[in-house]
Amino acid sequence: MNLFEKMVGELKISNHPTILYGSGALSVMVDAYLEENGIVVAGYAVDQEYYRESIHNGKPVYILNDYITKNPCNIVLAFSYLSVEWENKLCSLVASRPDTKIYLLDFPAYLALPGNHRAYESFYKENRQILEKLRNELCDRDSKRALDDFIEQKLTGIYRKPCSDGAAFFDRDVIRFSGNEVYVDCGAYNGDTVVGFVENLKRNGIDSYSKIYAFEADPRNVLDMGKNLKGYDNVKVITKGVYDHTGVMRFVAEGTAGSHISDEGVEIEITSIDEAIKGGMVTFIKMDIEGSELMALKGAEQTIRRCKPKLAICVYHRVEDLVTIPQYIKSLNADYKLYFRKYWPNAMDAVLYAV
Repeated sequence: MNLFEKMVGELKISNHPTILYGSGALSVMVDAYLEENGIVVAGYAVDQEYYRESIHNGKPVYILNDYITKNPCNIVLAFSYLSVEWENKLCSLVASRPDTKIYLLDFPAYLALPGNHRAYESFYKENRQILEKLRNELCDRDSKRALDDFIEQKLTGIYRKPCSDGAAFFDRDVIRFSGNEVYVDCGAYNGDTVVGFVENLKRNGIDSYSKIYAFEADPRNVLDMGKNLKGYDNVKVITKGVYDHTGVMRFVAEGTAGSHISDEGVEIEITSIDEAIKGGMVTFIKMDIEGSELMALKGAEQTIRRCKPKLAICVYHRVEDLVTIPQYIKSLNADYKLYFRKYWPNAMDAVLYAV
């Protein structure tokens, strides 16, 4: 059952107002989605410690506990993640009000990601055999279970499913490292995954690596990276976007992990891994570049064919990623073994490993 459609149907016949729990960017998206479906949002609610303003997106903002105590309502969660502990408190609070209902749905994966994730049901039907083939190719039970959960969340909108507690991109159940790694970090953000890579080596008793290439196009992120990576040796920061060719493209520079190549934004230089590495050795490539992963892989074709590096590639930014990215990787080297992990309770932070 598609929980988004079920919620919309229930809200349309409810006599109580609809309130969005949250007042960030996602709440504006949820508001617009509900309006498209004929539902008027009466306002927003936040916890008392986060109450800053009385108006958001042209509508009133309430303190959640106060509003629930005084008003029967429908509450729709409209921020990215609610801890299990806080979810239990919220559900207990709502349980004391039989005229109040709360909806916890996976809006982050449904609305906030680029690409038409609302069309996942039709995409799944069209590509069901390909996705079943991918499942059969995955090399362990955890991968198959994670893929099943990911697809179910996409099809239904289930808010929470189990996720891996391993280190994203460096999952020790999947990848083994040595002391001579050449790591290519595509979407290095503020250097956090460079630090994570080095710390992962240390946790596994490895105190050295050969070289790190860190691609990051957002100037603010690069500035923070310079501060965070002081004292790290043999790190080459490449202040360009990574794609399948060299040139210039537009880029939305948000100063966050969500900065991405787009049809809008400022102009930036782009390059390919093949061009940047120029025939050098690579042992591991990680990509988290907000939907440009396939094009960046195409720009690493020569490097992947020559070196067969370990790959850790995000496959959740675009609906088609689960089809196009595994197919392309296998076309470069059919001997790659594939693994799938999900590092977030929502249908996000999904990584395809090829080793």
